[in-house]
Amino acid sequence: MSERTEQPTPRRLREARRRGEVASSRELTGAAALAAGLAALAVTGPGAARALAALLRRALLEAIGPAPSPAPAAALLRATAALAAAALPPCAAAGAGALLAGLVQTRGLFAPEALRFRPERLDVARGLARLASGGRLAALGLAAAKAAAALALAAGLVRAALPQALAAARLAPAQLLRLLPALALRVALPVLGLLVALGLLDLALARWRLHRSLRMTRAEVQRERREDEGDPRLVAERRRLARAGGAGPLRLATCLVVNPTHVAVALRHEPHRDDPPWVLAKGIGAAAARLRTEARRAGVPVVRDPALARALFRLAEVGDAIPEELYDAAAAVLVHVRAGAQEGG
Repeated sequence: MSERTEQPTPRRLREARRRGEVASSRELTGAAALAAGLAALAVTGPGAARALAALLRRALLEAIGPAPSPAPAAALLRATAALAAAALPPCAAAGAGALLAGLVQTRGLFAPEALRFRPERLDVARGLARLASGGRLAALGLAAAKAAAALALAAGLVRAALPQALAAARLAPAQLLRLLPALALRVALPVLGLLVALGLLDLALARWRLHRSLRMTRAEVQRERREDEGDPRLVAERRRLARAGGAGPLRLATCLVVNPTHVAVALRHEPHRDDPPWVLAKGIGAAAARLRTEARRAGVPVVRDPALARALFRLAEVGDAIPEELYDAAAAVLVHVRAGAQEGG
């Protein structure tokens, strides 16, 4: 079997992303959820503590009053509503933080293909083999080590805060409720810092593992290049035309995409062929100025599209077809150019 020594191509990376294969870290997502929940607790905790203290005071007054509460169901409902109101902001913030962290890590990816049912996922033997693989066992050991580190830190913090907690037990209920959020933050913030550090490390490892899994053999790279660029004879002909166009007027170009003064990329597209547009010439700075001058002399349309010009200059070489991700933007430019030519004719 050939060694996978080649870096993954942009096409392979796009296909992996379309399948939902992106690097992410559950630890970092959990840290984001905890951070958002703690932030909400810091904001709403004092008010929630006051509300719960008032509820507790009212319940105690009713309990020691001359007559029992005439509506125990109403008291239970009030208590439930107060607890829900206290818990809702931190829980909602934690959910939002986890969602946002996931979106940031995957750059807003939604991959329907990853949700599609595949019968092989029901293969028990294959699933057990994956669970028993060296990579999964190593990941399990790493997760256990990270959990142990977080628990050890939390235990140390709780032990340090124990004297204050025991002293708080002698406080009045209202004072105790006001103190609890501060104690929780005192323990949770250092744990949060550790989780963020572990999450960033986990994300870096996940990206490294994904990149390594997408490496290609030399034969795969060559086959993909043939599929992308087409017939080698056609590629050679494109480059011959590009050299001819670069030496004289851009009479062969369909249009010149500019940015508007620093970058210029000449595209050629033949509507009667199925091939995508390809780069006839490109230049930056003084070379871009020369291309604009040649295009005007040859009557080639000059189209101002800074984003497309920069992307074409960065991603496509002279004589190569433009990348697939630029098809839509280039098609819009070509439609505009041909519509203008028809109106002028």
